[in-house]
Amino acid sequence: MNSGTRSGGNLFHSFGEFSVPSGGQAVFNNAVDVSNILSRVTGGNASQINGLIQAQGSANLFLINPAGIIFGQGASLSIGGSFYGSTADSILFEDGEFSATDLENPPLLTINAPIGLGFRDEPGDIVNRSVAQNDSGGFVGLSVNQGESISLIGGDVTIENGGLIFAPGGRVELGGLIEAGTVNFNNDNSLTFPEGIARGNVSLTDSSIASVLSDVGGSIGVNAANLELASGGQFVSGIRAGGGSVDAQAGNIVISATDSVLIDGQENNNFTGILANVNTNSIGNAGNINITTGSFTAINSALIRLDSDGQGNAGNLTINATDSVLFDNATAATNVLSSAQNNSDSGNISITTGSLTLDNDSRLVADNSALGTGGDIRLNVTDQVSLNNSSFINVSAAGGGSLTIDARNLELTSDSNIVAGITVNAATSDAQAGDIVINTTEDVLIDAADTESITQIVNSNLGSGNAGNIEVNARNISLINGGAINSFGDGQGSTGNITLNATGNISFDGIKDFQRGGISNFFRVMTTGTPGNIDLKAQNLTLTNGAAILNQITGEANSGDINIDVADTISIDGAGEVANDNTSSFSPSSIASNVFFESIGNSGNININTPNLVLSRNGAINTSIFGQGNAGNININSNLITIGEQGNTTLSPSNIRSNIFNDSISAAEEVSAGSIKVNTDSLFISDGGDISAGISGSGNGGNIKINATHTVSVDGSDFQNE
Repeated sequence: MNSGTRSGGNLFHSFGEFSVPSGGQAVFNNAVDVSNILSRVTGGNASQINGLIQAQGSANLFLINPAGIIFGQGASLSIGGSFYGSTADSILFEDGEFSATDLENPPLLTINAPIGLGFRDEPGDIVNRSVAQNDSGGFVGLSVNQGESISLIGGDVTIENGGLIFAPGGRVELGGLIEAGTVNFNNDNSLTFPEGIARGNVSLTDSSIASVLSDVGGSIGVNAANLELASGGQFVSGIRAGGGSVDAQAGNIVISATDSVLIDGQENNNFTGILANVNTNSIGNAGNINITTGSFTAINSALIRLDSDGQGNAGNLTINATDSVLFDNATAATNVLSSAQNNSDSGNISITTGSLTLDNDSRLVADNSALGTGGDIRLNVTDQVSLNNSSFINVSAAGGGSLTIDARNLELTSDSNIVAGITVNAATSDAQAGDIVINTTEDVLIDAADTESITQIVNSNLGSGNAGNIEVNARNISLINGGAINSFGDGQGSTGNITLNATGNISFDGIKDFQRGGISNFFRVMTTGTPGNIDLKAQNLTLTNGAAILNQITGEANSGDINIDVADTISIDGAGEVANDNTSSFSPSSIASNVFFESIGNSGNININTPNLVLSRNGAINTSIFGQGNAGNININSNLITIGEQGNTTLSPSNIRSNIFNDSISAAEEVSAGSIKVNTDSLFISDGGDISAGISGSGNGGNIKINATHTVSVDGSDFQNE
């Protein structure tokens, strides 16, 4: 095509019809100093592109056809600049427009660069099915040179049947309007869509791909009403395998969908979702993924991944959804893999929404399996956060990585977990894992029913360094059917504190197989470290059917303290069955601080403040040593204490005890049971209940001191100090 009208660096073309048949070519024979080729199609029929569109030099090519543009399987581009395909009515300039529908007035032929696209109501759609191949047989689809852009602006934009878009290191822009409005061009090749104007839909299906993967740069922008990635549809950015450089920074993927975003794997064998990775043996930092929408849904093995498997940091994921976020058998992760180099850091995940649900093995992960810092996960949810059916949130790393949840309610059920801590050996022994902080205006529920595994919140240390704390603030906190909150240490460092604050009630109930409902701080020290404390505040505290509050040591260390302040009543009641290796036994509901067999250290103190304390049907408060060391003290301030009501006869009656159980301790070791101090108005003990501070073997029994201003009643029970 040698025609057209030139004005400065712009070359204008007008066509009644514009289509390219299969195997055909449309060649713009422009001068090499032309900056922009601006083409309009005025005849009212959609353009069918099944062959090659070619331009000379580095010119950008604009093709507008309000009736629609369809790129077939053989469609391809050979241009030096960027490509803009649109069903807009006109190309806008500062001093006018180049219109495809207003043919009565002479078109503006200006020397200025275009500034935007003008739309009228109901523009046509754009479809891309291109799987064109290059001379080497590689699939290139619609592609441009390094650093250039491809923009498809409808109406609706549909990439289907494996359609491909490649703009390495450049930009892919997809979007549309279905009402009259203006889309503006920005200096960075991004587009600005108007607020309050209805948008078209964008979809990538059937293993279609839009990719900007390169050595550096590369960004993707989507502006739509609804975005759908389904059955292998993909957005891909990041640093290519073996590429990049020390200063390389990949671009971002930014999605704005006013109504919804849906990522649906549909049991497709190919990956479905969004990738922004630092790939194997590459150098540079991954970009971020930012999603703003009404509702976000990822289902059927859908994935969002921001990984680093090279030398560079993983990117951040941000989802802002006004209504809801749902992951159903889907994953969103910012990871640093174990093969990554140079202490690469994980990115962060931030979700702000009305409700958040993870179901059917769904995962939110900010994990670092190398030696860098883990990412943070921040969930800001107006209503409820729900994790169901083996779903989990994980911020484990060699250091760093915190989790914060702000919501109305939090619910974990059926083998779902919230996990933080150190999972590998940190670069330094003083590395610090992040905290888990949960703030709800109403309730927290952890329910392990209908599962054979653990349902819990856990902050652990499985390497070197120190685990973080767990803090839960709520109206009511319920851990039932073996649901648990645990701090676990099995490495070379300290465990964190567990703090629960409830303006209403805290309820712990039941045992699930070997997992006792309630909270525990279990420390199995390998070299050095310190276990944390457990602190609870509530209106009422109830432990039933074997639930427990435990601070336990295996190794060589002193156990932390348990501090409980309850405004009304503490009730410790009943026992539960523990299943282990095809056998079962019963464990009482209890508050306990223990040092286990073949361990050296002192068990921590138990401090309880409450107006009413009730221990019934084997309920117990204990500090015990089964190895070597001193048992902790038990300090109770309560107006009314009741110990009694016989429960399971195979267990000890309800009791308050500080004991040492180790016959192998020599007299020279001078170990002692802890002291028990009770300040109360009235104390009632019956049905074999007891208060004791004793020792089995050599050593000293502890002191028992009861300060009662009104009544002490002992019926069929005793105090023991031996």
